[in-house]
Amino acid sequence: INTCNGRHCGDTFYGPNKRNKPALWTENWTAQYRVFGDPPSQRSAEDLAYSVARFFSKNGSMVNYYMYYGGTNFGRTSASFTTTRYYDEGPLDEFGLQREPKWGHLKDVHRALSLCKRALFWGVPTTLKLGPDQQAIVWQQPGTSACAAFLANNNTRLAQHFDVPRELFHLTKDTTDYAWYTTSLKLGRRDLPMKKNVRPVLRVASLGHGIHAYVNGEYAGSAHGSKVEKSFVFQRAVSLKEGENHIALLGYLVGLPDSGAYMEKRFAGPRSITILGLNTGTLDISQNGWGHQVGIDGEKKKLFTEEGSKSVQWTKPDQGGPLTWYKGYFDAPEGDNPVAIVMTGMGKGMVWINGRSIGRYWNNYLSPLKKPTQSEYEEEGNPKDVHIVTVNRDTICSAVSEIHPPSPRLFETKNGSLQPKVNDLKPRAELICPGKKQIVAVEFASYGDPFGACGAYFIGNCTAPESKQVVEKYCLGKPSCQIPLDSIHFSDQNDACTHLRKTLAVQ
Repeated sequence: INTCNGRHCGDTFYGPNKRNKPALWTENWTAQYRVFGDPPSQRSAEDLAYSVARFFSKNGSMVNYYMYYGGTNFGRTSASFTTTRYYDEGPLDEFGLQREPKWGHLKDVHRALSLCKRALFWGVPTTLKLGPDQQAIVWQQPGTSACAAFLANNNTRLAQHFDVPRELFHLTKDTTDYAWYTTSLKLGRRDLPMKKNVRPVLRVASLGHGIHAYVNGEYAGSAHGSKVEKSFVFQRAVSLKEGENHIALLGYLVGLPDSGAYMEKRFAGPRSITILGLNTGTLDISQNGWGHQVGIDGEKKKLFTEEGSKSVQWTKPDQGGPLTWYKGYFDAPEGDNPVAIVMTGMGKGMVWINGRSIGRYWNNYLSPLKKPTQSEYEEEGNPKDVHIVTVNRDTICSAVSEIHPPSPRLFETKNGSLQPKVNDLKPRAELICPGKKQIVAVEFASYGDPFGACGAYFIGNCTAPESKQVVEKYCLGKPSCQIPLDSIHFSDQNDACTHLRKTLAVQ
């Protein structure tokens, strides 16, 4: 027998799949069991009792409460993420004590239904429409005076198929990273939490890549996925009010799919949007009727161009919000070195120079090392620390050990066989300056067991004290040099690594 679980099965249940089967409500949720990380679940006594009477007025046969008595998950008996106090809003709490007014209100509605049992068992129903959301369902036993009338002022929204948030890749069509999703909903005083310390929670389950959320014009927060797991769940306590409430989600992408099969069937954007913690229960607004707008206003006005920037009033920069445009001017640095912009103090966004996008930056998405993955090139931020730098490759390094094989450049093929070009095939550290520059300083040199990498070399347990002098002798003032890895050039005094194959590292 197909049954119904939920809060308002009198309006949402289509009925049994055969006429000879009873209409059963197997789970009438008196609230919702609590899980770690969720806000308290609530349901008013009035809404609960009304739903029971409503179900029986529409030919319901049985209502089972879930839960009527909450109970306790002692020891390790709870399900995944479920709290020890299983159901703290049931008519009987976990200690078996009556929770008023819910317990008493249900006792009264049960008594009222019992008084109507003769008409409900043997009567015939008639439905009278009294208004747009008002009706009377009258049960009357033919040939008798047994009668029961159920008056309903049901101005809750009936289940309908509304526009759902559209998929983000197909919505933006690779013209922008951004798209707005907007909706409105009306809440009554009894919908809002009755406890002052409880706030509703907006939860958005998204397939990627990220969102910014706004409620009634106020920024509520943001969330995003990752390269490995694009999907994520945003949830944040928000302030809702009696009357009209406006919710706006700015979905954004961070690039297109790049590998794997069926890339055209990859999806992004919100897939489920709910509000938790309301007095009337969890509200699913995924099908609430969503408006869509591709791109953000600044892109449409081309604020990143000189001409487009004249269409708005610019103010002195301060600690901007998550959607703020900044503009500035700088003189191109002298010389031929590449130029980079370091986005210190900024969060996430895109940079245009002379009207051309040079790419995204995302400084406030930190790696497990608590560092931004790329800082050249933080949503809210202050541009005062953004600066222009030139890029050079004037620091050159070489590291080679005694067991390194000879360079392939020292060999040639003659008469079908591989032959060395020189007689001395011992390893050499080789340095070549870019742009025909000259070596002006030796910052690090160690013949022994150095470790590290270019820009961060360190002396190990042993090193030849004259390492730097030997390298300077071979390299200073030259555009390139080769330092032979030969122990005759380095003393073995104070050698703590007598039996170790030596390495020469130079910077």
